[in-house]
Amino acid sequence: YYSNQCNGFRIKLQQMNKELNELRHEKRFLSSHLLELNHDKKLYKRRIRTIQNQTREKKQRLEQLEKKQEDLKQKLNSVDSEVKSTDETVKQLHELLKHEQLTHCTLNKDLEKICKQLSGRVNEITNLRAQYESRSKEIEASEGKLHGLLREESKTLELLGKQSDLLHRRNVELGSVQMKIIDLQGVKSDEYMQALEKELRELIEKKKGLDKCLDTAKRESKRMDVEIVKTMLQIRKDQLNLDQAKAQLVTARVAVDGKTKLLGHVRNQNQELAMHENMLQLRRAQLRSQMIKHSNQVYSLEKTRIEMDSIIATRRAEIETAKSVLLTRKRTLMEIRSNLKRSLDHLTVRIDQLKTRFDVIVYSLEGEVYNCVAFTIQNIQEKHVLLEQGNELEADIIKAEKEIIALENTVQVVNSSNVSYKSAVFQVEEYNLDIEQDIDKQLEQELCVLEDIQSDVAELTKDIQTLEENLTWLIDRENQLTKQWTDKDNKVQQLGVELNQQTTKLIRAEKQIKQLKRTLELIGHEKQPMILLAEKDLCTKELIESNESALQQLAELSVRHPETAPILSQYLSHMKLSLPLRHSPATSVLSARSQMSDLNSVRSFASSTTRLGSEVGGARDPCKLGAQWREKSSMTPLPSNQQTKSGRQQSAATSSTPGTGNK
Repeated sequence: YYSNQCNGFRIKLQQMNKELNELRHEKRFLSSHLLELNHDKKLYKRRIRTIQNQTREKKQRLEQLEKKQEDLKQKLNSVDSEVKSTDETVKQLHELLKHEQLTHCTLNKDLEKICKQLSGRVNEITNLRAQYESRSKEIEASEGKLHGLLREESKTLELLGKQSDLLHRRNVELGSVQMKIIDLQGVKSDEYMQALEKELRELIEKKKGLDKCLDTAKRESKRMDVEIVKTMLQIRKDQLNLDQAKAQLVTARVAVDGKTKLLGHVRNQNQELAMHENMLQLRRAQLRSQMIKHSNQVYSLEKTRIEMDSIIATRRAEIETAKSVLLTRKRTLMEIRSNLKRSLDHLTVRIDQLKTRFDVIVYSLEGEVYNCVAFTIQNIQEKHVLLEQGNELEADIIKAEKEIIALENTVQVVNSSNVSYKSAVFQVEEYNLDIEQDIDKQLEQELCVLEDIQSDVAELTKDIQTLEENLTWLIDRENQLTKQWTDKDNKVQQLGVELNQQTTKLIRAEKQIKQLKRTLELIGHEKQPMILLAEKDLCTKELIESNESALQQLAELSVRHPETAPILSQYLSHMKLSLPLRHSPATSVLSARSQMSDLNSVRSFASSTTRLGSEVGGARDPCKLGAQWREKSSMTPLPSNQQTKSGRQQSAATSSTPGTGNK
């Protein structure tokens, strides 16, 4: 029965492995589909890049057009400036010169004040340095005094130690002398006693002198301690003063640095003002030459040149700022990259830890290894990648929309500037016909460029619409794939749970089979007598009933869990069996009662046969054999089914005595 169960479990395992292989094939198909999606995504990225490059080119064209427009505006301004009178410009220049002279005077006064403050600060710094040097010398002297006091204290402590040793020795000698005096009382003469008393007095006087020395040494040590404490307090005060002086020095240095920076800034302003003054003088000279020559062409050309220089300078400054911004962005991106690397390393370590902790490894009958956690991790990673791709595509679409809006705004600005330019050009006098013809040509060219830009914008809008449609399709496909993955994950989890249950059942069945083999081997080693036919019938009945109960349990399981019904039917059809109908509880109770009555009858029959065997007896008494078997069976505990079988075999053995064998 258990071998059949084991075979059934193995067949189930094979089926589970087949399902796992199918899931793997599905996973491969999905991975190939994901690769295709990644390829499509790369193609869309390339298209977006090409569109971005095209937009950049269009922007460059627009910038060129704006530059041309600015040049034309400058020409118009030059024409307007030619119309103006030169007297007004001269007056403005005079006013500017006066204003610059006033500002120059105020700046000179500020410079003098700053120089005076700087000289005062320098004097304060020199005084602080002198104070710092004097305080450092005083601290060094106090430290030398402290070291000397510490040396004297160590010497006095050594002397005190020596004096205390001498005192101890004298006390010991005094005690020994007193003991001698006590021993020699009444034995020695009075002269000897007087000599001893003199020695004793001398020793007492010496002891008093040593006590006085000890007291003086203690007083000196206390005085030295007080002096050391005072010196330490003085040193701390000096150190605090030193720290304050250092802080003042630092503040003075900071103030000096600030003043030097202010000086440099003021000097730069002076230089700028001088340059501005020079420029104003140049303009004044140019105006005078124009007034003398009555030709405003040189002035207009000079003005355009200066404006071009300023535009180039501003453009260079913008380029430098853009460079600095790009460098900062690069640094931030590098930091983000390093943080991402660290987080990736941490996540990989965490994944390895979780793998080692929660890894479920399944071994198939063919020897292949399956890892359920790897499937789940791959699923999560692919989900995350798909979400990131969708976010990137959305960001690209938003960027493209913003660029289109910017292009439309630039086109509107260009159109408005063209209209204003046309209105300004029509106001020009008749002698500017050549300029009007050139402007008309430029306008035609710009209109052609605008038409090209509008066509490009239309193409871009079409491409963006197609990209949005593809993105929506990709998002729908991603949702479908995620749903499929979730279904597959649930199936894999269910299969894993079923596999665990089946493996536990297999382990139990193998353990029971091993126990049965051991009991059978033990029974085989013993010389058992013949088993009665009635006992065999009962054993067969028990086996049939156990099989029926197992089939009944399987039927209940198929009713509770209808998913297992086809698997059980396939398994039983392979074993040439079928699921029984569910019995009522009354029939099960009756069958149990009938089993109990059969067992009681067998036990009564076995007890009667044992009595007969005990009356007959013999050298090879089967009762003794039965008793030995009972002792062995009590020593080795068996399962419930095996215990009932062993009891029946014992009863059969006792019943098969030599006297009652024929019966």
